[in-house]
Amino acid sequence: MLENHQLPLFRERAGFAGLLRPVSVVDNAAKAALEDPRFNPVRPEELPGMDLEISLLTPPVVIPSYADYDVARHGIILIANGHHAVYLPEVAPSVGWNRAHTLTRLALKAGLPGDAWQQPDAKFAVFYSVTYDGAFDGQGVDVAGSH
Repeated sequence: MLENHQLPLFRERAGFAGLLRPVSVVDNAAKAALEDPRFNPVRPEELPGMDLEISLLTPPVVIPSYADYDVARHGIILIANGHHAVYLPEVAPSVGWNRAHTLTRLALKAGLPGDAWQQPDAKFAVFYSVTYDGAFDGQGVDVAGSH
């Protein structure tokens, strides 16, 4: 059985500007704002009033089967054939995906065939997140709430 410390993903970048290992929130926020290749870097004049969201993740727990993944509560990590991908717990519920659709999309995100999650060598881990969001006031983040 695959143990948590054996998951190669926990030593590497995992989408957005997130990492699945302890990091500085400030450093990671700066990377998200300035280095995400999908977006233009945030300009200083955009900062006042900008809404920020930070998700703090629990340590992942290996599960024996995708059947143990609760799409309404868990974030999910798929590892198969040397590939991996992650969805935060908020992703599937926010777009109305069920378990099968989420896992199919996750496999595709990992660069695998859509049914790779059903293969015997596919491994899974789940986690929870606590999300803080608020407006940047020029000095820091005024946390408006958490969920």
